[in-house]
Amino acid sequence: METAAVDPETRREERAAKRARVAAQARFGDSARVDDGKGVERVDVVIEDAFAVPSTTTSQGGALDGGDGGEEEDNGQDARRRGGGGRKSALDASLVGDGQDEEEWDGDSAEGTRWRPSIKLTFHGTHVFAGIRQLVEHGIIDGERMPGWLTGEEGVTVGAVRNGRIRGHKGSGL
Repeated sequence: METAAVDPETRREERAAKRARVAAQARFGDSARVDDGKGVERVDVVIEDAFAVPSTTTSQGGALDGGDGGEEEDNGQDARRRGGGGRKSALDASLVGDGQDEEEWDGDSAEGTRWRPSIKLTFHGTHVFAGIRQLVEHGIIDGERMPGWLTGEEGVTVGAVRNGRIRGHKGSGL
């Protein structure tokens, strides 16, 4: 009786696929299935985490964070972008006037200056979390390293992430 030799590459792919399915089951459990009837159609999240930037300069003599007054420039661009027609984000409206702990995020740190990019994520579809689950099952997203707010565990559909934790806003579930 002969056994067919299995290619080592095929074995690695099979192990990776199984690991991804197990990670999806561990993170989502029995929820976030396409046919569960609990589809969330939109999730809006702002990432407010600050990043430490070394206070050195690049070889061209410019600051690493593009320190040419870009923050004021960006605020103007955001205002122009939102000033036109189109749909206003519920996330933008919920964050207006929500500037508590702002000094914690700006200024200098021991490592250098703090840099906070403007990151807004909007997931839109018939069932956002089922789609994310499918991405985990297919190994596109690493389910072991994925934050809990991305699995729907927190029950938040509009929120802001600070220090890796999501803070919900009015009507978002928290």
